[in-house]
Amino acid sequence: MSNPQPSSTLYNNEPMHPALVLIILLASIFFFLMIGSGITLWLVSSKGLALDELMNFLNDDSSAGDRNFFRTTLLVQHLTMFVLPALTTGFIVYKLGWMQGLSLDKTPLLRNIGMGALMIFAAFPLVQFTFWLNKQLPLPEWALDMESSTQELIMQMLKTDTSLELFYNILIIAIIPAIGEELIFRGFIQKSISKITQNPHVAVWVAAIIFSGFHLQFEGFIPRMLLGGLLGYLLVWTNNLWVPIIAHFTNNAFQVVAQYLYSEEMSSIDLEQMDQVNYPLTAISVVAVGYIGYWFWKQRDLEQI
Repeated sequence: MSNPQPSSTLYNNEPMHPALVLIILLASIFFFLMIGSGITLWLVSSKGLALDELMNFLNDDSSAGDRNFFRTTLLVQHLTMFVLPALTTGFIVYKLGWMQGLSLDKTPLLRNIGMGALMIFAAFPLVQFTFWLNKQLPLPEWALDMESSTQELIMQMLKTDTSLELFYNILIIAIIPAIGEELIFRGFIQKSISKITQNPHVAVWVAAIIFSGFHLQFEGFIPRMLLGGLLGYLLVWTNNLWVPIIAHFTNNAFQVVAQYLYSEEMSSIDLEQMDQVNYPLTAISVVAVGYIGYWFWKQRDLEQI
């Protein structure tokens, strides 16, 4: 086994200037978005719909087939907005060394995977508190309407009648976004900003702000930014993009499964009623997240290939 590189070298030795990397990334996203838009338009047209009707396609009377159709359009959007642009940019920038360039070439230690997932679970009460805090901020009516429509659409999509629907939700809400978004926001944006600023902390939080803003869910901006920050530090601490990818998957998959169990009356956890603050749990969450972060910081040079 090779000796792991210290965390300070994570963003060094780039084959291109980081600003050029970001330009290539944006160009790739634009190119594949055009392709994705064409595929989505074809899918929607085959359903006899106009493109602007897609966001209002699901309702309480929607069938499993309708939900799967909408999920398919979302899958196309995720692949063409995140996964394909990231892989294309990786090949252009790093050539055959794209996995090493994106910090994907090392097998992550099981303890890092476990502690990363544990950090996500430990952060839930803190995230819940920041969600409540975010809701106290005044927002314009259009932002509230957009938030309400998006949340309603998500809850409609989370409805499942079969196990196939559950697995499809896990694929498009947990697996594909965890891979694609981490490649884009941590693998390229955070990495490039860190190279430009020579400050990993600035890079973590700028990438987290962009990550949160990209979702256009304003009542959840602060908690999503916090999540992005934690995922960013997991990359800094481990030098391994698989760790934040798995942690991101853990966060999303938990919500999908929790909603499924609630709808099947197998759990009392209702995600739509998770906006109440528990101050003692929030305090414990802060301490737990801080301790796990300290553990990672102490272990940061022990990641193996």
